Amino acid sequence: MDQFNVKDWLWRYRRAKMNVRRLQGEYEELASVQESVGAVTYDGMPHSGENHDLSDLMVMRDRAISNLIKANHRMTVAYDEITEAISMLDSEVKRSVISLRYIQTKNEYQVNTLADVAEAICYEYSYIRRVHGEALQDLRSIIPQINNHTKKAVK
Repeated sequence: MDQFNVKDWLWRYRRAKMNVRRLQGEYEELASVQESVGAVTYDGMPHSGENHDLSDLMVMRDRAISNLIKANHRMTVAYDEITEAISMLDSEVKRSVISLRYIQTKNEYQVNTLADVAEAICYEYSYIRRVHGEALQDLRSIIPQINNHTKKAVK
């Protein structure tokens, strides 16, 4: 696994977390629309246009819940795999650097740069950059072990 793929593998949790937040917003919007639906005619006849009766909204909401559950599962699996890989790194500095860079973020939309990580753990940027590279190199051999372990657990 090359360095780019290692980073991509590490970013999975953050992408999954953003997807869960997006799906939560969609679900909340559907719930709001469903609550605001006024009197509904249940005449059993097909309706044209974009007018939805309550049953249409309930189906859409159920689908949104299903998608949210699946996305939450993917996020949890990514988190578990990544934190397991991080725990297998051979030094606390490497574990801190990778965790702060890829798992713990400033906020929902802003990630920690290596400069932020250096400041947070009180090391020079150049040292953190070197440790980050070493940790990514170490993860190249750790990630296949995690992936094999996960595949065996699923079977």
